[in-house]
Amino acid sequence: MRLAVAVWGSEVSPVFDFAHRIIVVQCDEPHEKERYQYEFPDESMSSRAERLRELGVNVLICGAISNPLAKMVRGLGIILIPWKCGLVEEVLIAYFSETLDNPRFRMPGAGNGSTLQIRDNRTEGREAL
Repeated sequence: MRLAVAVWGSEVSPVFDFAHRIIVVQCDEPHEKERYQYEFPDESMSSRAERLRELGVNVLICGAISNPLAKMVRGLGIILIPWKCGLVEEVLIAYFSETLDNPRFRMPGAGNGSTLQIRDNRTEGREAL
């Protein structure tokens, strides 16, 4: 399995749409085997999604992500785990130990993590947080 994390410095990038770097972890859950770093130059949304597919990414952990890009990523069969923040190393440890739902990894403004969802249909109402 390949897990990708959008990166800004040593932390999860606040917005995947503008992330310039991702870390891809080749893993045999729950253990990391290898780690690669890839640059994401300024690319279109479709190019970003396609790049994830080319890299064989199965799961993407990121901060915020626009609705159109989220739809593209999910459309490629990639599991999307948005609204996350924190140091990349701590987020990876939390993912592998199944504690990523801990509130400390939730982006500010992301509600309780269960009600805020990226919608495929922009005309739907937003649930109260």
